[in-house]
Amino acid sequence: MYEKYLPGNLSIWQEFEDGVREFINWAKDQQTYMNGEKIRCPCRKCRNRVFKTTDEVMFDICMKGFMEGYYNWTAHGEAQVMSFLNELYETYSPDDPIIDQIVATDFKAWFKRRVEPELQNIEDDLLKSLYWGPNQLVTTWSCYFVNGYNFHMEEHNIGKSTMNCGFCVKSSSYTDTDIDFYGMLEEIIQLDYPVIDGLQVVLFKCKWVDPTRGMKVHPRYHLVDVNFKRVYQKDEPFILTQQAVQVYYTDYPSMRRDRVDWMAVCKIKARRVVDASRWTDVAYQLEEVEPPLKAGTSRPHDEDEEDEDEEDEEEEDENDLE
Repeated sequence: MYEKYLPGNLSIWQEFEDGVREFINWAKDQQTYMNGEKIRCPCRKCRNRVFKTTDEVMFDICMKGFMEGYYNWTAHGEAQVMSFLNELYETYSPDDPIIDQIVATDFKAWFKRRVEPELQNIEDDLLKSLYWGPNQLVTTWSCYFVNGYNFHMEEHNIGKSTMNCGFCVKSSSYTDTDIDFYGMLEEIIQLDYPVIDGLQVVLFKCKWVDPTRGMKVHPRYHLVDVNFKRVYQKDEPFILTQQAVQVYYTDYPSMRRDRVDWMAVCKIKARRVVDASRWTDVAYQLEEVEPPLKAGTSRPHDEDEEDEDEEDEEEEDENDLE
């Protein structure tokens, strides 16, 4: 559903359109997540920050595609856990500067206490999986392919000329001042949840650059430099794999002493992804046509045509003799 184009074809995939229509019809039934007659638009530009009519959302998604990693429609009420999370947020003041820290540290214990009395009546297997948690044994990987990128752990890149361990993640604040977070991939961990057969969550464990002290953005050209000796100290090392966009870090092209530890960021284009902005949205049919004749050249013809021309000339000569 999330692949906009057929492989090798710029025509929008019918399955994509059907999936978008299914999403909108489902989202319209979640009244508590609507603003009047409008729903949040999850396209690549709006990123669930803007409420729009369903027709506008349909148009935006078909033109721009879904935002990266939006496989669970949490902003449109898909998972019941959002209601529990909102309930916890309402317990504290929205202006509390440490509310995110409180949620990060208290939500797990609070959620278990909140759900346990109703566990027998809960039908949502996702809630049950969250309550019981994943298996104690985890699976680790040295590489992982997601979002059109082939990621490798940092230690796997030592001594190699290529780099597949760098990535960036969009800020989750959804404000006009959003910044990207840059990091190195240290570990790839797969969690298995026993309640739902086959339910797996893959996480990237990261080493983050401090976005304040370890990152610089050129005010005019928006070029990004990072310094991995200035590591982000906040204890949030894990992200979902769907959030990661691959980047390449290269030594900064300067001999100045104050630039020794800095690296320039180069963003990488994902594999098998069509940049729709460079193409027209109208699907054209390619037709095989005969190339035009060049001026000053004669049209090529075969031997049969030559024989026919000679016969015509002989007939004309005979007619002249008569």
